[in-house]
This record gives sequence, structure tokens and C-alpha cells, in this order.
Amino acid sequence: MKRLVVILALLIPFAVSAQKKGYKLVEKSDSKGRPSWVLSPRDGCMLVQAVEASSLSEAKDIAYATLISDIAKSVSSNITVTIDHKTEELIREKGMTETEYIESVKSEAQLRVAKMPDFQGITLSNGEEYIERYYNKKLGLEYYNYYVLYPFSRFDLEKLIDKYNAQERAINERIERNKNVATEFVRTDEIDAALNDLGLLAKELEDGDSRIALIDNAKNQLRMVYKKLSVFVVDNRRERMVFKLVYDGRTITSSSMPMFSSTCAQQFDCVKDGDSYIVQFDESYCYDGDDNTVKILFKFKGGTVTKNVTLR
Repeated sequence: MKRLVVILALLIPFAVSAQKKGYKLVEKSDSKGRPSWVLSPRDGCMLVQAVEASSLSEAKDIAYATLISDIAKSVSSNITVTIDHKTEELIREKGMTETEYIESVKSEAQLRVAKMPDFQGITLSNGEEYIERYYNKKLGLEYYNYYVLYPFSRFDLEKLIDKYNAQERAINERIERNKNVATEFVRTDEIDAALNDLGLLAKELEDGDSRIALIDNAKNQLRMVYKKLSVFVVDNRRERMVFKLVYDGRTITSSSMPMFSSTCAQQFDCVKDGDSYIVQFDESYCYDGDDNTVKILFKFKGGTVTKNVTLR
């Protein structure tokens, strides 16, 4: 049974910085003084500020970083967390409470949200700005207060939440889809492709992302296939052998061709015939009473499969 836990964002009002002792306001971007939105932001907007910055450039950098962080926090604080039996097992394994798990999801989500493509279009120039410059004549020092009112409505928030949820759902489905290949495959190429895709996905995620453990688990399940995959010899006669790849009682196909070595046989020539492999070889140096064997070796991305066959 699944339970949905919705985390609601809380808006914390700003405290406008007081003027530092010994400094005088010598410049302001609006001759009328601080706009009313500095103390009381308009609905559908987000206020960010940088106070006592050593330069206007530094103030803008601080304000931009704050804006990105605040929007990311707004999105991550409003995500829906699904608690199902798998999640409950994970919480128990980590020795966490449900509240601690939700907080960890929220913190992790904030980092992911800030890297969404939509954040590339966020610039301070899209908002209203107000600048103050303060100067201390005695010390010859100055600082800046910088305020930005950025348009960010509930509708904008919900759009980002929807995109984030879609992005995360796609990643989770990608992991699950590749993991399921371990039980649904009919070709070894599907296993190799799934391992490759999971490897690429792991590189796309940040270090410490909890889903990397899920990816590693899926990769381990896929690699286990090669431990259970075997070579089944259909026909073994003089200078000719027919065999198949078999998994859990069913024939598996592959684009990979095997390699051969032998205690006596030479000149191996292997071709595919449907889901079978036919290999012909020279037994001129194979003598009765000797240990006359052929080793069949398949190499795959996630493992190898071998079989030693005694020649008849």
C-alpha cells in the first residue's frame, strides 16, 4: 500500500538590514527611496537580497545564488514523497525515521532541482531591482545593499514541480526498465545494452544520489544472468560441434561469437545457424587416450560464459 506525503513550503519574511554605524547612504537607484516591495513583496513574486556586499558585482552574485536556491527550495519543499513497502524497507535498512527520510529526500531534491534546464532561463534582469550604496568617509570603505523582486507565481512553482516530478519519474522508470531486462531478455545484447544505459545514467547523477545504489543493485542483477547462462551442446561428433546458449531452460541468442581453445584441436571455424552455433575444427593432433577437450568462451560486457567439452 502506498502513502503520499506532501511537504508544504513555508515563506519566511525578510528582515531588511539596518544601516551600519559610520556609513552614510550616498547613492540609491530610486530617488524616492526603497520601494514598498522591499518590505512587503507583491503577490506572485519572490524577494531576494544581498546586504553589505563589498561591490555591486558581488551583491548581484549573492542575490542570484539566493534566488536559485530559494526557487529550488520552494520546488523541493512541495514535492510528493511516495512511501511504499520498498521505501519502508529502505528506511529500516538505513536506520532512519520516516521524517528523517523525507528530509533527506527534500535535501537531495533541492540539489537536483537547481540543475534542471528550466533554471538556465532564470536571470536577475527578469525582476525589479533596487540598489543602495553606503560609504564611510573616515575609513574610505563602501558597501552595497541590493534587492530584487522576481516574478514567481504559484503557477510557475507548480510548472516546475510537474517538470521535476516528470524528470524523476523518467529516471526511476529507466532504472526499473533496465533492471527488468534481467528476467525478460531473449538476447544477451539486451543485457549488455541495459548495463551500458545504467552506467550512463549513473554518470548523469550527482555523487551521493540515493538512486546510485538502485542502479548498482540493478547492474548486479543483470551481471548475475551471466553466472546462470550456460552452453548446451546439441551435437558433438568428430571435427564438428553444435551448441546453444541457454538460460533457465530457454534458448538465448546473441550477436557475440565465441572463442575457442583446445588441448589438441586446431583451425576452428564457427558460424551461426539460427539460435545455434556450428563449429568445425581439425582433430589431426587429437589421440585416443589423451585429454582431448575444447574450451568454448563467450565474452560479454557484464561477464563471461565458458564450457569445457570432451571430444568424442
